[in-house]
Amino acid sequence: MKGIIHSDELPGYGISQSHVDSIRLRLGTGEDDAFAICIAPEWQARLSLDSVLARARMAYHRIPKEVRNVVLRKGQPEDGTTMALRPLPGGARMYPETDIPVLELDGDLWLEAKDAIPMDASKRLDRLISTGLSSSQSEAILGAQLDDILFDCARGAFHDLPPQKPQSIATALLDQTIGEASEKAGIHPEEFPILSLVDAIHARDQEVITREGVTSIASLHAKNLDIQQLSLDQRIDWIHLQAEAMGFIPANESDVSSAIDEIILENISLINARGEGSIGPLMGKVMGKLGGAADGKVVSRVLREKITS
Repeated sequence: MKGIIHSDELPGYGISQSHVDSIRLRLGTGEDDAFAICIAPEWQARLSLDSVLARARMAYHRIPKEVRNVVLRKGQPEDGTTMALRPLPGGARMYPETDIPVLELDGDLWLEAKDAIPMDASKRLDRLISTGLSSSQSEAILGAQLDDILFDCARGAFHDLPPQKPQSIATALLDQTIGEASEKAGIHPEEFPILSLVDAIHARDQEVITREGVTSIASLHAKNLDIQQLSLDQRIDWIHLQAEAMGFIPANESDVSSAIDEIILENISLINARGEGSIGPLMGKVMGKLGGAADGKVVSRVLREKITS
């Protein structure tokens, strides 16, 4: 409380001698008597003046033993004025700065407190590595402060999703996936909802959408707040509908095989000339033929099997 003023400070603070005389007259004090006034809202002033009164009564018996602070102005004592900080320690107190009563801790509460201690960086890193991530990926995830999210995804504690593949989540968080999705959604990467990304990755791993559809689906998901409130099954159904409309439904392996057979027949001379070296150029042609409905890994595997057999 800054508004307590002692009579020996007056006149001052905008209070004139005539005001002081009026107060003395009202209180019935003489020149050798002291008084204190408080400038504050009434409820606060009453509480403060109660403390002043209690303090004055203590001083009637003896000056309280306490730690006091010298009032400084520009680094120097102004006039020897001090202000109370805290009582001096007594014999019953172990530590001078401890004014808190002893709290008895039972065993369960102690164990609960120990379990609540945050992990340090080395333990967080070990936890990430235990999921199967490489040291470099783990360090990158930890540096981006995404380790809690990744670990929750891996153990099935992220929203209502089942356990996710740590490698898939880490790759999406660290590569351009989240950057591209946030750019398409018009959302800053730091504000992009991780649920939208993880839902899209989960849908891809469940072969609901193609690998190429992850960023587009995630960006649509992020812009639709209503979708984020649905259950997992409802969100996956919504993702499937969007994938159908956008051409991101995965082609089955027989369709992939048929498309590859057609491309091989059209480019038999290239295959005879370059052998496995033709896989790269043919990959682009197969993907173009299948549109966004093909998984690049599946196409690469089937194409290699057919060319080398």
